[in-house]
Amino acid sequence: MFCGNAVDLLGFMEMKDMVKGSSIIVVGVNRGGTSAVASSLNSVGIFLGDSWREPNYEDVYLAKCFRNRSWSKFRKQIKKYEASHDVFAWKLPDSINRLIKVDGMFSSPKYIFVFRDIYAIGDRINRARGASLLFSMFKASLQYLNAIFFIKYRKPDCLLVSYEKMLTNTDQYARQLLDFLEMEKTSENIESIVTSVCPSPSGYQEWADESKKSRERKAQQILGHLDYIEKEKIGGWLRSKKDENPVSVDIYINKVKVGNALADNYRQDLVDAAVSNSGCHGFVYTLDPPLKSGDTVSVVLAGTALDVKGSPRQIG
Repeated sequence: MFCGNAVDLLGFMEMKDMVKGSSIIVVGVNRGGTSAVASSLNSVGIFLGDSWREPNYEDVYLAKCFRNRSWSKFRKQIKKYEASHDVFAWKLPDSINRLIKVDGMFSSPKYIFVFRDIYAIGDRINRARGASLLFSMFKASLQYLNAIFFIKYRKPDCLLVSYEKMLTNTDQYARQLLDFLEMEKTSENIESIVTSVCPSPSGYQEWADESKKSRERKAQQILGHLDYIEKEKIGGWLRSKKDENPVSVDIYINKVKVGNALADNYRQDLVDAAVSNSGCHGFVYTLDPPLKSGDTVSVVLAGTALDVKGSPRQIG
């Protein structure tokens, strides 16, 4: 047994042989580096579920079951993954709040706990969600304390990772992660992990930005989408969930406002999809002069900076 301490890059605790059907649970807080670890696991072929997607590497079905507390469905899917794969990895930051519950759902759980500077976490959440910096730091501290108590008293088979040291000592991180996974430290495996580690991948930032916009659209109670962009015309739809009255959109080209359109055109597809009773929420805007290659179009709720879903978009 190798026991790490607070200043080690990584620490192994009660290492056991990897058995068929083992599950690796990646634990951390929101904006705390769990996606980077999950990306590393994916890079060396560890199965992440049937419905995971980049850039957060979360199995969508399991996340839904967990958040809805549909424990029987959650456990059933876990058993399916354990039965069909030698090793399965699951990542969801919410799990740090219910570690005892999570621990009972897996047959042979192993854990990777990732820790990050709480100021960096608070700052990321503040910029992404507008949440209080100090409150976000306080919340992260309590969540980490919960994880530490779980490690101390539950004594799980686990690996501790410093997010900051993962970035600065990536080769060492790769080698120790491979040891934990009981995989060969080949140059190919090491390179795969090293290449996967990126402090701010563009895809993750785009996803985080869209998540923020989605929350803002929900708060504003609007639905809509920028459907298409042509050189001389753009179109889509927008409606308020408050009532059926038409709303307006502002049109920007390369961040310069060029016009406004009322979203009141009839769209049968909106009626068919039960989005609207009247269907009168479509908009079309004619561009003069026409767009050029490389131009970026933004469509926002009039009088705000809130993009319609699908905006901004660059013309090829």
